[in-house]
Amino acid sequence: MVGLLVGGAAAQKFELVEPKDALSDYANVVTPAAAEKVKTLSDDLRRITSVNFKVLVIRQLEGGIEAKTYAEQIYKRWDVGRSEGGLEHGVLLFISVLDRRVKLVVGRQVLYVLPAKAQEEIEWSVLAELSRGRFSQGVEIGSAAVADTVLAGWETYRRPGRGRLDWQKISVPVFSLFLVSALLPIVFGGSFIMGFSIFIGGLFGLVLLDYIGMVLAAAFGFFLNWRREGK
Repeated sequence: MVGLLVGGAAAQKFELVEPKDALSDYANVVTPAAAEKVKTLSDDLRRITSVNFKVLVIRQLEGGIEAKTYAEQIYKRWDVGRSEGGLEHGVLLFISVLDRRVKLVVGRQVLYVLPAKAQEEIEWSVLAELSRGRFSQGVEIGSAAVADTVLAGWETYRRPGRGRLDWQKISVPVFSLFLVSALLPIVFGGSFIMGFSIFIGGLFGLVLLDYIGMVLAAAFGFFLNWRREGK
């Protein structure tokens, strides 16, 4: 497939290659042993985390296209993130051998375990191997680093789109919520159930919709019990 990118004074034409397997080696620089390791890493990632990991190695970029642009186009073309399922659980490692270009494209829901800093470190580790002419080793090292980083963080972030709770950050609003849930029943002559509803409702609101959710849910719990108790 030939892609066309229009921008600036001229259009850039470039070829979007088709995927072969977990590794698509169009530069013919990866050894069979390294290719097998990439496949194993890709299979493990998909089985354990549902992350779809692909590696593309080409000989050289053509048509003046930037590595970032080309890699992003490939990510979309191959549907690495499996966007049709609404997952965005994809990682593409792109390497252009003669250009010495390396780019990671990471799906939205994988950024929690593979943030920008980790991506940069992996890209530099691959570039170090490319600069020594160790192309196959670069592919193997980069793939292993991606897999290790994702697997190490996946237990913490196994619920896509959510990170760890920052207890230091939420301790003040939770304590404030506790005080409000204790004081309002006293001020308005409510029962223990009223205070309990305010506190639990506020906690659910905080988890689901942040601070605004906490306030709205706590208020709902208060008014619901206030009316029920005939205040």
